[in-house]
Amino acid sequence: MKLKEINPKLKNLPTKEFLTTIQWSTIFNLLPQVAEYYNSRLSMIQVLNHYGMGLEGGDTDEIQVNCIFLEHGSEDRNKSARYYAYDRNTCEAKEGVYCFKCQKYYTTFWYLYKMEREYRNMDLINFFLWIKVQFGVDFPKDMVLDFDPDSFYTFDGPGDRQNILSLFSYAKTLREIKNNDPVLYLKSIVNLYQTMKIGG
Repeated sequence: MKLKEINPKLKNLPTKEFLTTIQWSTIFNLLPQVAEYYNSRLSMIQVLNHYGMGLEGGDTDEIQVNCIFLEHGSEDRNKSARYYAYDRNTCEAKEGVYCFKCQKYYTTFWYLYKMEREYRNMDLINFFLWIKVQFGVDFPKDMVLDFDPDSFYTFDGPGDRQNILSLFSYAKTLREIKNNDPVLYLKSIVNLYQTMKIGG
């Protein structure tokens, strides 16, 4: 049963109340889709310029940029990172930044989250609210309202393949979370073990 059927009042809540009312497990389980939602609505060039890069968009597929993450260790005077307009592995159109010194790759959503987490210690809920204020992109409430916890966690029907693919996507997101927010990573691991049902 979808969340909007379990709790019809959720859809009318303001975003902040909505985010604090739903279970954390729901957000954790949907993080891959939520990240893709933001990736498709936020330009990496726009995000880099928000942090003072002064870049121009256009037809450029790759641009050398400074790495400004704390883990870089020192001021990056050599522009050790590179903006890509495409996924470096699949060559699909998907913006990201890779730092050759840090050896880390971030899509738009994870780049933004890492920056706000590192420099302003922002938690995930406040991060979603901040994106709305700063970039005008709403949190995807409909995506959450359409989430069906029972079908996500149960492998006993025609949706088995989709459930397995969802969990692989979730595992990929967990790797990204581990790099960005160790506390959130541990919470999501605990949540996964507490809520998963395999075969009913």
